[in-house]
Amino acid sequence: MTVTTLPTNRAPKTEAAPPVHVAIARVMADMPAVGKNGWNNHSKYKYRSIDDLITALSGVMARHGVYVLPRVRERLAAQNGKSVYVTVHVDYKITGPGGDYEEASFYGEGADVGDKATAKALTNAFKYLMIQLFMIPVQDLVDGDRDTPRRAVATTPPVADGSDDRALQAQDIAHRATEADDPDALTELCKTAEVNGLLGHDVEIRGDRGTLGAYLDYLTS
Repeated sequence: MTVTTLPTNRAPKTEAAPPVHVAIARVMADMPAVGKNGWNNHSKYKYRSIDDLITALSGVMARHGVYVLPRVRERLAAQNGKSVYVTVHVDYKITGPGGDYEEASFYGEGADVGDKATAKALTNAFKYLMIQLFMIPVQDLVDGDRDTPRRAVATTPPVADGSDDRALQAQDIAHRATEADDPDALTELCKTAEVNGLLGHDVEIRGDRGTLGAYLDYLTS
């Protein structure tokens, strides 16, 4: 007896799309470090540009079938001198190759003397969401506990004349930096904070606490 096996038209088995949390982990695994490669000629500081971040992210996210859809929940704007300050609250839907998704929410702030304050706020929110979501390695990330910085020698008079309270000096610089509508003024405040050794002091802005150095870095990013 002869048995003949007939060909079938069955499609080859395909691997099921991974859930979104697995796809996010795969993006994390493939992400290169993104350093501060941008340079601001006017205020003389380095920054991590949104262009570098998107260049590093786009190919990796496409390869793993992940995309991010933003939706602005709230936008607040205020005028201070020539500058417009904008705060946005953005909801993000991070969707994986199988169509399932995770949701995240982030705030962003931006200031500009023209019409780009909203764009800066949106960029700020997206940039830091991506860094935290995908745990993007940053080439110049410094752990605050790695060493004990030496006190800088002051080359300019203390900010709060007649006061030895360095915390108050740091808070004073933070408030003045918030209200600064001139990049040169902001640059000078950054220099003053550095030479007086105030960058590591905690300050409070709009109910949020953090170091003065981190806040000034945020304003100049």
